[in-house]
Parts: sequence; structure tokens; C-alpha cells
Amino acid sequence: MPSEPVVYVDIVLAINFVMDYMVLWAVSRVGQFRTTSHRLVAAALVGSVYALMQVLPGVAPLFSVGVRIAISIIMVIIAFRPRPARRLLQAVSYFYLMAFMAGGAMLAGMLFFVAQPEDLAVTSGFFYLPVEVEYTWLLVALATVILVGKWGTALLKKNFFRSLLRVPVILRFGDTRLPVEALIDTGNHLKDPITQRPVMIVEYALLKPLLPPAVQQAFTATGEPDLETVIKGLEGSFWAARMLMIPFSSIGRSRGMLLGFRPDELILVIDQKPVRVKDVVVAVYHKTLSPEGRYRALLHPDIIQTAIG
Repeated sequence: MPSEPVVYVDIVLAINFVMDYMVLWAVSRVGQFRTTSHRLVAAALVGSVYALMQVLPGVAPLFSVGVRIAISIIMVIIAFRPRPARRLLQAVSYFYLMAFMAGGAMLAGMLFFVAQPEDLAVTSGFFYLPVEVEYTWLLVALATVILVGKWGTALLKKNFFRSLLRVPVILRFGDTRLPVEALIDTGNHLKDPITQRPVMIVEYALLKPLLPPAVQQAFTATGEPDLETVIKGLEGSFWAARMLMIPFSSIGRSRGMLLGFRPDELILVIDQKPVRVKDVVVAVYHKTLSPEGRYRALLHPDIIQTAIG
């Protein structure tokens, strides 16, 4: 007569805690969700304790599909506090993606190394298997999650930015709208030093029809504006409250200043849908950005992150 299986509570708890923690960590990396180690620990504890309850008698109703989904959502909320609801749905989707990926990697390890295929007929909770599981298979799952969390983010960003390398943008100043083709510039780290708003760089030639005569005069005279002349020329105008000075540095020039204005909003066209973004700054650049004219503005990557977030 076969002996009853022995369940070591501390081992089950530890395995589930580590796997849940790493899955949540990978979700935070791939999905760009802000979190802390304390929140990840708390969420992983909830998942590991829930998985541990499987070994208790009379708790079968707690492991229905609805309860499992509810526990997953609670773990995600504890770990990331995602808002709005769309971000919560994204986080839960990433959570299941990473969990299934880890489970698939472990199953692949079993299929590759197992000597008796009938041993695979098991039931599972989150990561708890009620039959003996070799730690090498668990390490395969753990390694998969770590690799995806470490390098999956860069791969997803690379493919995403390639597909959205150029983005149609509409600038709105009051009742005036100006369309422009913008390039996502991952090297653009310019921000307004006071408000920390990301800066979008736009060619002066494109903005010229919108700008007041004082600004046009300053650019026409020297190529680069005389900022004192611009400030005096804008006193009391619609543009005075919107004006900013953006310090910058570049190759061959240690310090410089760009003239910037706060638009009412940017409208980015992503997947043929308009996405409105506020709290940005438009900086005026007096030269041509693309010799071929393929784009006339440079988008700060934070603007794209806000639009897709």
C-alpha cells in the first residue's frame, strides 16, 4: 500500500513566495509599473499563503476560478496600486502572462527530463504541486521569469519604438492647431527645470506662423533669439505666461538656452486614435532637424510613456 504524501509547509510556503515575488517583479519591469520591495513582499505573501491553504481539508470552495482571479487582482493591487482601471487590467494580464510563462517553462523541463510521463498528471494551485517536484524544474521556471524581467523590457521597448518611430502630433495653442510629424528621440532628456515637464523640440520654421512678431524678429535677426528682446516684446501678450527658458547642453556646446512655450495640449495619433497629453513644453529650435524633412519635431520618451500609460 503506497504511503501518504508528506507536505512540508515551510517548503511549500517558501517556493510559492519566491515564485510569486519574482513573477510580480517581472510584471513591474515589463509593464513599467511602479512598486517597492515591501509591496512586492506583501503581495507575494498573500499568494503563497493562499497556495498553502490547498493542503488544508474542507477548503475546496476557496479554489474556484472566481476566487483565484480575485486573489490575483488583490495581489496586483497590493503590489502596484494601478490606476485607472485600464492599468489594473494591464497589470493582471501581465501577471497571468508571466505566471503561465513560468508554468510552461517548468512543464517543458518536466517533459524533457521526466522518466515516467504518468507522473505529470497533477493538479496545481498557483505554483504548488501536490506531488514531488524536483527543484531543477522550479529553477527553470524561476530562470525564465528572471530572463523575461531583465531583458524582456528592453526587447518590448525596442520593438514598440520601432513601430512608433514617427508619430503624428497636433499642437494646440488656444484655438490654433498645428500638425507636425515627430520623431521619438530616446536621447532627448530635456525637462523644464522648474516643473519637470518633458520638452518636445519643434523647428522654428514650423512654429513661425503662430509666434508673435517679437519672437519672429528675434529669430530672423540672429538665427538664435535674443532672449531679452523676446521677453520685452512679449510683455502683456497671450504668450508671456506660457514662455519658459530651457537650459541645454550638446556636443560642441556646454551650455545654451532654448525658448519654450507651454501648449494647451498635444494630441498624439497612436493606432489611428487621438491621445491627449498635457503638462508638456514645446521648445523652439532654429535649425532643421531632418535634412530630408521626414520629421520636424523630437518627442521626449516620457511623453510617449504618458500617452500609452
